[in-house]
Amino acid sequence: MVRFFIALAAFCVASACDAAPTEEAFAKDMLQRLQSALPGETLQVKADEPLVIVAPNEDHRDDAFYNLHRIYGFCLNAAADDCESVKQDYVAKLTAPRTEASKEDLRIIVRDQDYIDYLRDTIPADDRPQYRQIGEGLYALLALDSPSTISVPALKELRELGLTQEEAWPLAMKQTKAVLPELSLDGLKEGRPYAFEEFEYLPSLLADTEWWTAAEPQLSQDLFATAVSDQFVFIAFMQDGPRLENFKQTVLEDCMAQPRCISPFVYRFRNGRWVVAD
Repeated sequence: MVRFFIALAAFCVASACDAAPTEEAFAKDMLQRLQSALPGETLQVKADEPLVIVAPNEDHRDDAFYNLHRIYGFCLNAAADDCESVKQDYVAKLTAPRTEASKEDLRIIVRDQDYIDYLRDTIPADDRPQYRQIGEGLYALLALDSPSTISVPALKELRELGLTQEEAWPLAMKQTKAVLPELSLDGLKEGRPYAFEEFEYLPSLLADTEWWTAAEPQLSQDLFATAVSDQFVFIAFMQDGPRLENFKQTVLEDCMAQPRCISPFVYRFRNGRWVVAD
């Protein structure tokens, strides 16, 4: 299986980008940090992608990829101290010793189209993580939780856990819901807003499309959801119009401020899937 660590590219404002380090300089700095943390590994910047560091193996079937797009994008807009903190956190988490996974570690995470495109572009089909589309540019993926990081297993790893895809998805959903705050259908029917934060996997509240499909006929068409990070989801109600357009800009700016933005869009649930609000 190809091991990889991937992230979302963030947005860049012109004033910040003008003073930012080049991709090559940023990758060189991160290469030195990763190499110091992994003295036994052979690491190199990928020839055709300056923001990807690779630890190649002889057969290239178990290469480790360290994707720097997300933290580079964040650092373009962040204060120097915040950028340094994210760099240190990235290296610490991705070089920590890995514990043996079990089926009890299965979770569901949500990522956007850029994440999936990266999977398709860089990982052979047989080694790709398992994902399902839940909306417009929005995907649920099977994941394995651990104290230091989250990995996304390929079908081979699920089999090693004694699971088929058909068994893994409902188990992952059940175990993810067990660590998430409860979303009240009665509260939503009453038009009550929900702002969830400081839980892991919060965007997975949007991943149970069967629940949302059953709830949709009972809910206002003005319901919307945002998921700017793994630790913040906002579900509330707002009609189309200038107020919503202004709110979209707020969500975009909030996304830009996140070390890992899940999605910069405002979504509505329509016909069994999440769609970007017009």
